[in-house]
Amino acid sequence: MKEEGGKLSAPYGLWVKGLRVWSRRLAWMAGLMLAFLGGCQLLAWSPLLSLRRVEVVTDGVLERREILQWGGVRAGDSLLRVTPGEVRRRLESHPWVERAWVERRFPSTLHIRIQERRPVAKVLVDGMVFLVDSSGFIYPAQERSPVGVRLTLSGLKEEDLRTRPEDCKRVVLEALSLASLVGQRGKWNVEEIRVDPDKGLVLALPEGPQEVLLGFGELAQRLDRLERILEHLSKEGRTKDVVTIDLRHPRRATVRFKG
Repeated sequence: MKEEGGKLSAPYGLWVKGLRVWSRRLAWMAGLMLAFLGGCQLLAWSPLLSLRRVEVVTDGVLERREILQWGGVRAGDSLLRVTPGEVRRRLESHPWVERAWVERRFPSTLHIRIQERRPVAKVLVDGMVFLVDSSGFIYPAQERSPVGVRLTLSGLKEEDLRTRPEDCKRVVLEALSLASLVGQRGKWNVEEIRVDPDKGLVLALPEGPQEVLLGFGELAQRLDRLERILEHLSKEGRTKDVVTIDLRHPRRATVRFKG
C-alpha cells in the first residue's frame, strides 16, 4: 500500500524487502542443489567408482558366474548405483541360497557371501528329483548331484507341491524325524521312506517287510512296537513271509503275510 506522494508505507516496504531476501536465498539454495545433484551424477559415472572387483565367497557348490547372474552384478557398473539390499534379495530368490550378504567396499569392490542350503534328502516327485533341507524346504535339484545324501523320500506328486505346499512340508519333516530316530537306533539301514500328505509315512526295511505303515505322530512309540513285532516274528522264523505291518492305529497292529 502506498502513502500520499507515492512512497511505500513502512510495513509494505519491509514485506517487499523480506520477499527479495528470501527469493535470493531460494535461488541460491536451488543452485546449490542443482550443483550437488550434478556432482552426484558425475561421481556416479566416474571411473574412480566403477565396479572393478567382485569378491564371491560361498560355502557350497554354486559357481561364481551363476551367483553374479542371479545378483545382476556386472563389472564396470557404478558402485554407487549398486544397491546391496536389492542384490541380496535377488540372490536369496535362488532356490539353493539360504542367506546372502552383500557389502560395498569403496572405491571399486563388491563383496558377496553366500550360505547355501544343505540338502539332507532327495525327494522324488513324478519322476523328477528335488532336494529338501533340514527346515523342510523343497527345491529343485537342477543338474547337481548332492554329495553325501543317501535318504530318498518318494510318493509326493507335483500337484501336491503346487496346491498343498504346507501339507507336503509337514509330511517331509515327519519323514526326516523318522530317519533320525531310525539312525539313532542303529538297527535298520533305511534309504527310502514313502510319504503321503494324507496317509503319512511308509517305511521300507531292506531285510523286510517292504511296507511298514506308520501314519503320523508318535514315531518313537511306533518304532518300539515295530521292534517288538519283528523280534517275535524272527523267533518264529516268519519275518520273510511278512508283506505289510500296519501300525497306524495307536493300540492295534495288523500284520499281513504272503499268500
